Amino acid sequence: MQKVVPALIETGHYEHPWLGVSGLSLNPDIAKAMDLNPEQRGALIVDVIPGSPADKVGLQGSDRQVTIDGDQIRVGGDVITAIDGQVVRTFDDLVTYLARSTEIGQTVTTDVLSKGKEEQVEVTLVARPESQ
Repeated sequence: MQKVVPALIETGHYEHPWLGVSGLSLNPDIAKAMDLNPEQRGALIVDVIPGSPADKVGLQGSDRQVTIDGDQIRVGGDVITAIDGQVVRTFDDLVTYLARSTEIGQTVTTDVLSKGKEEQVEVTLVARPESQ
């Protein structure tokens, strides 16, 4: 809100910083299905939007489905565990950080668990497209 209201007053609209992913929060059942430590938390990337900042740096979405408690869940994607040094335990943590602490054109450093290996990936945010 701290950035949104001034932008609305000044220009009549607000452009959201955008990474270009959709996902869900990693929980013990999903972590286990991905052969990760059940205590592992983070933002599981389910889909990467083609042409998005996440796509351009090679972040990967889920590659398979599993059944957990009768529900079909897509798993196997990269897991964001931190952004700019801030711990990401849930997908909402990621969304909240992007909304409150970033701006268009900013490069953020994400800590990513990809195929069981930890790596850091720098991503430059763009404005969220109207259709997203």
